[in-house]
Amino acid sequence: MILYMGLRVPHCWSFEKLDDMNAMGGLEYDEKVLHSISNEVLKANVDQFNVDQLLIEHPSISVLVCESLVRRAMDFNIILDDVAITHLSYGAEFSKVVEQQETERSKFVVAKVEQERRAAIIREKVRVRL
Repeated sequence: MILYMGLRVPHCWSFEKLDDMNAMGGLEYDEKVLHSISNEVLKANVDQFNVDQLLIEHPSISVLVCESLVRRAMDFNIILDDVAITHLSYGAEFSKVVEQQETERSKFVVAKVEQERRAAIIREKVRVRL
């Protein structure tokens, strides 16, 4: 299953380590590091959950991802502020399966209502005979 996630990561540098950061990665240090650790943290945290949990527990998973990313960025002297998952969607295959399940669920509900209606008619006929 393919999962698409958008992540907002406003950040700044830890000024105490600015010289070290510049020596290690130059002006694009934060961009290189953030991209890498964002993927790492997202995969590590999202892999813990199944599809239903991702849909239902999105807010708590978002908090977990954000806290993990903030901690991981500190290892690289990058300070993150207000990290958030901005977008969560699934690939076309998953969406198609969900639509099929919804269709099947709708058919089941209609069949159940029809059976209940028939049962009510039969009960009424039995009651009238008695």
